[in-house]
Amino acid sequence: MKARLLGLWESLRTSFWFVPTLMALGAVALSAGTVAVDSGPLGKTLANSVGWLWSGGADGARALLSTVASSVITVAGTVFSITIAALTLASSQFGPRLLRNFTRDLGNQLVLGTFVATYLYCLLVLRTVRGANEGDFVPYLSVTCGTLLAAAGIGVLIYFIHHVASSIQAESLVASIGGELKQDITRLRPPAPPGPGHADAELPFTPPEREARPVRAAKSGYVQTVDRDGLVQAAAKEDVLLQILRRPGDFVSCGDALLLVWSQRDELGKEDASRLRGAFSLGTRRTPVQDVRYGVRQLTEIAARALSPGINDPFTAMGCIDWLADALAELARHHVPSGMRRDAEGRPRLTEQPVGFAELANLGFDPIRAYGAGNAMLAAHLLSAVGRLMGQVDRPEHRAALLREAELTATAASCALRTEADLQRVQDALDRVRAEMAR
Repeated sequence: MKARLLGLWESLRTSFWFVPTLMALGAVALSAGTVAVDSGPLGKTLANSVGWLWSGGADGARALLSTVASSVITVAGTVFSITIAALTLASSQFGPRLLRNFTRDLGNQLVLGTFVATYLYCLLVLRTVRGANEGDFVPYLSVTCGTLLAAAGIGVLIYFIHHVASSIQAESLVASIGGELKQDITRLRPPAPPGPGHADAELPFTPPEREARPVRAAKSGYVQTVDRDGLVQAAAKEDVLLQILRRPGDFVSCGDALLLVWSQRDELGKEDASRLRGAFSLGTRRTPVQDVRYGVRQLTEIAARALSPGINDPFTAMGCIDWLADALAELARHHVPSGMRRDAEGRPRLTEQPVGFAELANLGFDPIRAYGAGNAMLAAHLLSAVGRLMGQVDRPEHRAALLREAELTATAASCALRTEADLQRVQDALDRVRAEMAR
């Protein structure tokens, strides 16, 4: 259930309608409240005693509210149209997933919500204004609130222009993705060793001798979340052992095996298979909720595009390398489980292949090495980042994986580079990595 709630929350966070809808509902409530105050004796008292409230007539109130409503909705449409065009051009350089970062940004959602809420508020208040022939009612407090919302709209417009101009810069975008990747690693890799019902790093998984039965997917899509706690509870209830075959981020086709089930029974019931299948949430795109590899692929994609001949921007690729190394250092500081989960009684119930340090290092550094093998500056920078990372990890398997990445980088560079100075520069960087390994 928790995994499904995380997936639902991620879909709401990345939508461009959820926060503006809440703010529009708030505008409806605010208009009803201010008009109710203006209709009562308190409204007349405020109008007579508070000097900064609107004090004009019905015609002036209509003109003011109409001007604010029309101006706000026009500015919102124009600004966001231009911004989407700019983001489309930027996504051709950094990748199409840049648009997801834009829609996921809470500041952008609040800006759109402010414009929509102001427009809706002015419309709702405008319908209550009546002249002398209609009953003579001017909501002074409500018109004043509309003026304040218009002033707030000017403030968020200035913020929005600055924020978008900053967020589409390469350094800001790479830093944002790197920070999100570190948060994902921290969330999925608890510092403390796990207890019952969680991943066990001590005992490796040994498959039972009896035959396993697969649970197959009923539809196609990317695995977005897996309810591991629910699977452990279901396995304990049915006294079975489960093995996850598809991790978050993997694509499955209809009929692919999601799980292997070791059971004492000859057959697995349809209801049991449906319950186990329901622990996997599938969608049309990958999400970073439980997929640590998603952020690594984002940084790798930006680096690969930066190294393409059409862009030729190795400095952006260097920034991606720095943030990849920072994320790997964060992963090395956390407990790395084997993937085995046990029930409350300590019996093994669920196993999977966890995303490890070596896999993420290979996933992040290999494409950059392939695209930037002919650039001595980039190769030396990658080796330098590996050397810094080597000094922050303690586990021998992590250091061995980093040494492998360094040697592969030096080999690729030696095959692509032609000048002695470039080859020596890369060799010196590799020697520093080896010295850090020996230390």
